[in-house]
Amino acid sequence: MKICIAGKNNIAIEICKLAMQYFDKDDIYVITNSTDNGIDGFQRSFLKYAYNEQLNIVNLEFVYSFSNMIFLSLEFDKLINPSRFKSTNLYNIHFSLLPSYKGMYTSYWPIINNETSTGVTLHKIDHGIDTGEIISQIEIPIASNMNAKQLYQEYIRAGIILIRDNFDNIINGNIVSKIQSAKGSTYHSKASVNYKNIIIDMKQTAHTIKNQIRALNFRDFQLPKVENIPISHCVIDKIKSTKKAGTLIRENKWCFYYATIDYNIYLYKDKLLEICNCCYEGNVELLKYFIMCEYNMNEQDREGNTPLIMACKKGQIEIVKLLIANGVEISLEDYMGNKPLDHAFNFGKSTNSYECYDLIQNNI
Repeated sequence: MKICIAGKNNIAIEICKLAMQYFDKDDIYVITNSTDNGIDGFQRSFLKYAYNEQLNIVNLEFVYSFSNMIFLSLEFDKLINPSRFKSTNLYNIHFSLLPSYKGMYTSYWPIINNETSTGVTLHKIDHGIDTGEIISQIEIPIASNMNAKQLYQEYIRAGIILIRDNFDNIINGNIVSKIQSAKGSTYHSKASVNYKNIIIDMKQTAHTIKNQIRALNFRDFQLPKVENIPISHCVIDKIKSTKKAGTLIRENKWCFYYATIDYNIYLYKDKLLEICNCCYEGNVELLKYFIMCEYNMNEQDREGNTPLIMACKKGQIEIVKLLIANGVEISLEDYMGNKPLDHAFNFGKSTNSYECYDLIQNNI
């Protein structure tokens, strides 16, 4: 038996690690996406991982002739034609609760459509687009402030769990599946969202505007803009709008304040750099303001630094206390794989002051 893992990012890497517990390296084949440049970012590079592990990196045509093979598509960027494979053990992970949201942009459409939940589906690959028989699913709640990147990260976590839970049955051929229903089936193509021409419609209800901001907020690719300024998030005011929808009532260095169809809304400008700097420098009062304005304290910059990591680099104990009190993710790694605890330890080692290290250790 052979296995081929085609795809990208952490999900492909984690399932490859799982496969290595069951298969010899010679029987594991890897197909990476065309966009994988071998550099780790907010998700790790599958190409880099496979190269470092000395796995068989091949193209799609190479695996067509294997009859005794499991094929797993994990965010793979090519459509699969089952008729070209000798194997019938072809499976895909799709980021939605099929039959809804087939196709593209499953971190965008559920938020735009005000869904309260979505999910991940493991299904057989057939000749359609995400139309194969369903094997298993995991439901994911969509919190009221969750943005597209956060939802995507939940998809990755749930997808890894779903494959792990079904892996024994996959390799043993004990799969039970059911045909997808036509009821509730929806599809969105690549042309359904034009990220190069994003326009926030301010002549809508405040809730609709908030959903637009959330659905377009994926920092590693784009942030929504208002008045050509990147927006990180928004907060709906309790004050009803008396001015015409879309009217800019006022602006300051932190936010825009707009009238909408119903309630006024604060659109907060992206201030991740300022937040990270104030944590690094120990500006507690400014951080309190950012927290009050509901900025996301788990955001990561281009190197994967979070506000907590920046505070740990300089041993800013009061900042660390404030962030922990406000529920930050204590173990969120930077893109080099270093956790806040690692940075706190390095600071302690260089200064002989381990307060931050001890505080984080006690809260893990």
